Amino acid sequence: MPDWLAGGGTITALVALGAEVRRNRRANEQRGREERAAEARRLQDAREQQARGVTAWVEATQTEERVQNVHVVVANATAFAVFDVRARPEDLGPLEEAVLPVVSPGQTMRTKSWLAVEVPEGYFFRASVTFSDAHGVRWIRQGADVYELTSSRSEPAGGRLPAQTWLSHVDSVDRTK
Repeated sequence: MPDWLAGGGTITALVALGAEVRRNRRANEQRGREERAAEARRLQDAREQQARGVTAWVEATQTEERVQNVHVVVANATAFAVFDVRARPEDLGPLEEAVLPVVSPGQTMRTKSWLAVEVPEGYFFRASVTFSDAHGVRWIRQGADVYELTSSRSEPAGGRLPAQTWLSHVDSVDRTK
């Protein structure tokens, strides 16, 4: 076999080896990105677990036709206390938030009552609750949707509406934390 032919074969083999090394490097980088993204999702899910265990709902007692006394019930079904809990019924006008300093693990608490609230016919009672978890992260919870207020996340854990939609319901949340 002539030397020039053997040299050409060696060059071809080196080019193929270089291409294979490059392909493997790109595949490893992609796998690393996917693993980091999966780990980030796992960590965020773990952070949201406590927030998902805090729920709120409205209870009302009829006083007159279309007038009711209402209060919010907040339940903490997690193993950790939540702090600076602020709750109020949604869509019933400018009602002041009720503040519960702490809701302990496994505890269910009622807020103060809003008296003589005019309730539109067919109104479906909903509550909004904001709180800080055991790690100091501020959350808002309404129904199945959970938002972290102290991050740059712009979509809820349980839905796809922009965070600003929910923030408009919480006038007194300190958004600078």
